[in-house]
Amino acid sequence: MLRAAKMCSQRDFLLLRFMWRTEVRVSEVINVTPNDIEYKNSVVNIRKAKGGRQRRVLFDQETLRMLSDYVLALNTPDPPVFPLSRAQVFNLVKRYGDTGGLKIHPRATPQLCNTFGTLRDGSNAFTAFIRAFQP
Repeated sequence: MLRAAKMCSQRDFLLLRFMWRTEVRVSEVINVTPNDIEYKNSVVNIRKAKGGRQRRVLFDQETLRMLSDYVLALNTPDPPVFPLSRAQVFNLVKRYGDTGGLKIHPRATPQLCNTFGTLRDGSNAFTAFIRAFQP
C-alpha cells in the first residue's frame, strides 16, 4: 500500500505513513497544521482529538524528516498539512489497498491502528500489511 502511494503521490504516501506511525484517526490527521508539529521533540499536537480533547503524539525521525520537507515545500503555515476531507482519506486508503490487492472497507479506516487489530500470533496486522507493500 505504501509502495503504491509512494509511486503515485508524495502527499498520499506521507499521509498514510503519518497515520501508520502515529496511529491518529482520520479526523485528527486532516486537522493537523504546520504549527501543531514540534520538530525538536518529534511530536504532533492533536488539537481536535476524540471527545474534543487535545493530545500529543510522538513519531519517528524518518517520518519527521519527510514531514518537515513536505511542509517546507507547502510554504503555508496555517492551512492543514493534508487538506483533505474524511471521505477523500477513506477513498485514498481504499484505492491504495485495492492496488495492493487488499479489500479495505471505508468504515474500517477512521483509526488505522484498530483497523487491522492483532494477528493470532500476537503480531500487529497493520504492520504486516504495510511490510507486504514496502519496496
